[in-house]
Amino acid sequence: MSRGKQRNPTFVHINIRVSKEVNDYFARHGNRSEAIRKVLDDYVSQQPAVDNNPVDDRQLLLPV
Repeated sequence: MSRGKQRNPTFVHINIRVSKEVNDYFARHGNRSEAIRKVLDDYVSQQPAVDNNPVDDRQLLLPV
C-alpha cells in the first residue's frame, strides 16, 4: 500500500561537521535542522542558476 505523493519534497540525509560557534548559533533556534535548512535554502535561492554537473565543482558558488 502506497502513501501517495508527498506534498513537500523529501529530504536527503547528510552529515556535516561545523565549528562549535556554528553549532551553538543554530542550537539556539530550537529546531537546529530546520534553521540550517532555511539558511541553506535562502542562500541557494539567491545564487545564479548553474549547470547541475556534479563532476565540475568549480561551479559551486560558496563565499571564500
